[in-house]
Amino acid sequence: MRRSGSVFRPVYKDRHGHLKKARTFWVQYHNLSGRRVREATEAKTAKEAEKILRERQERVAAGKPVQASFEAVTLADLYKMVVNDYAEKKRRSAKRVAQAWAHLKDFFGEETKAVTITEVRVDQYKAHRRSEQATTGTLRIELALVRRMYRLAAKKKVIPFDAAPSITLPAAPEARSGFMTDSEIDALVDVMPGYLKPAVKALALTGWRTSEILSREWRHVSGDWLILDPGEGKTRQARQFPLVGEIREVIKAQREYTDAIERSAGKVIPYVFHHNGKRIGSFRKTWMTACVQIGLGHEVRDKDGRLVEKIATRTPHDLRRSAARRLVLAGVAQKAAMDLMGHKTASIFNRYAITDSEVALDAVRKLTAYRIEQKARAEREADQKGTVSTMPRKTQSKTRSKTGTLTKERGAVGC
Repeated sequence: MRRSGSVFRPVYKDRHGHLKKARTFWVQYHNLSGRRVREATEAKTAKEAEKILRERQERVAAGKPVQASFEAVTLADLYKMVVNDYAEKKRRSAKRVAQAWAHLKDFFGEETKAVTITEVRVDQYKAHRRSEQATTGTLRIELALVRRMYRLAAKKKVIPFDAAPSITLPAAPEARSGFMTDSEIDALVDVMPGYLKPAVKALALTGWRTSEILSREWRHVSGDWLILDPGEGKTRQARQFPLVGEIREVIKAQREYTDAIERSAGKVIPYVFHHNGKRIGSFRKTWMTACVQIGLGHEVRDKDGRLVEKIATRTPHDLRRSAARRLVLAGVAQKAAMDLMGHKTASIFNRYAITDSEVALDAVRKLTAYRIEQKARAEREADQKGTVSTMPRKTQSKTRSKTGTLTKERGAVGC
């Protein structure tokens, strides 16, 4: 640990341009991370400043954060630490973290000192975000980021552990359970723009995640298979989907469309699903408009009739749930269905394999019919046994021997 340090009086220019020395001393030392720190003190003598310097150095040598150092740490400093940590660990949620940080800095301020954030201030933030109609899931992500910022800073001894506010996350909302029927999917595809129709069909047929479908390139179409390479997708596991039936027709038509665009534009288009050669990005607004058109959403307007927003009751991810549901109804083995869709655990797949009321009713009807049939079969078997037991049998003649044991007479039939 570096123990070098110094005390000094800074030199500055007054308004007349004359050099002046500060009235109080400053101390200079290196903190726990090895970074040089210059700190202003109230010491008016070098001896007083040297005493302060020794106190700072002793805390650093003991592995403790120096109070003057952590009091200067801002929320922006904590956020940068999280960003660097995510980059080092190659976490894919960095984009979502940036979105959460945008709300946090607007409310708290980037240069706000980290030690000034209290539990009361956090509660005020919760109320503020609720007033903005933020969902529970969104609020959980934002508060989890705050908690991560403080824990990481405390772990690296940038701030003491007791400087972090106690943060309780709201209870997790129930997992979404929406799905779309085949007729709803067909209606949705019909009102979608031409370039999005194939992509939406592929999402519904494969059950793959939106990012997985939109990122497919023609190199991922290998013979009769659509390929997901190792390291891609949420689970980072390789996967393949057989191009059979409807999905085969979708890919074939998309290949013909792409060939035509390539000939007219004179360039190679790598993406399977694209908009005039460009990769399709977010289609959230288009999706909401289409849902509203087919009755799966509504518009919100102000008192003057101006459109405020469109709200859809379905999401693109519902297509994934719908695919899982169809696989179950078709009788596909659970392991095969999980492999096709990229589910690692049965618990998650079961959450996607939604059963609606009509299917549940049909299942119970089948169960009832099965139990009635089993009961009737058992009764028939019992009747048959009763009939057999009442049939006449050849009699057996048994006599007791002189020794008192039972013996069979000649000609008697043994039991």
